[in-house]
Amino acid sequence: MSCAERKDLILLYVFDQLEPDEAASLAAHLREGCPRCNGELAAARTLSGQLALSAPPVIPSPALKERVLNRIAESKVVPFRGTQPAAPKSAPRRWPAVGAAALLAASVAAIAILIPARHEIEALRGRLATAREAVAALEARAASAEAALRSLGSPATRMTALEAAGPDPDVAGRLFREESNGAWRVFFSRMKPTRAGRTYELWFVTADQRKVPAGTFDVGADGEASLVVTPPADLGPIAFAAVTEEPAGGVPQPTGAILLVGKLGT
Repeated sequence: MSCAERKDLILLYVFDQLEPDEAASLAAHLREGCPRCNGELAAARTLSGQLALSAPPVIPSPALKERVLNRIAESKVVPFRGTQPAAPKSAPRRWPAVGAAALLAASVAAIAILIPARHEIEALRGRLATAREAVAALEARAASAEAALRSLGSPATRMTALEAAGPDPDVAGRLFREESNGAWRVFFSRMKPTRAGRTYELWFVTADQRKVPAGTFDVGADGEASLVVTPPADLGPIAFAAVTEEPAGGVPQPTGAILLVGKLGT
């Protein structure tokens, strides 16, 4: 018997539907280590396990129940009377085998449908999560913009212009100091996009010429950027705000030339 002919027998073997001599012959062949047949055996066992786990319980219809009862009534079953009748030497087992093969084929079809559907559901869930994150980010930006507009329109907010102090005369900035909470909102325009490995850094310059890093920011192709910072409470009077270009990540003390500067007073 060829391995191709044994393929169908392997399905029946997994469901224990082979005649004893056929099962013994196939088991002997499998013990010889045939890679093709052992691969078919592993696949059949996997499918049978998936079938057992995925098949939902089904209540038989009245018609099916009647058919089963009629089959039992028509079968030559001897009622038990204290003596167990001898079993026939070779009981026919092919009709359960055919049912098992049909059931396995149905499971293959179901799995072929369910697996892509499950992948599609997971993909949809991923896209939904991404959309929710995007909505949350937009809501946060809208809330931040609304808060910024309220603070910028407050009479208690003071504005300072940051003017070009380097080789590029077109750069500009506006610094808004909110007296209510001490936050600074700084907006930059017409600046060159950030270069690879570089960043822009804002500095607090005190009256005694101490330079304290206030934060870093990058600039996109539109030349615009913004930054929100809060000076330390113990810093003392701040005389100037300045911007330099520094290595990515920022530095504790400025190393580049001043590009923007604004006088805040003492």
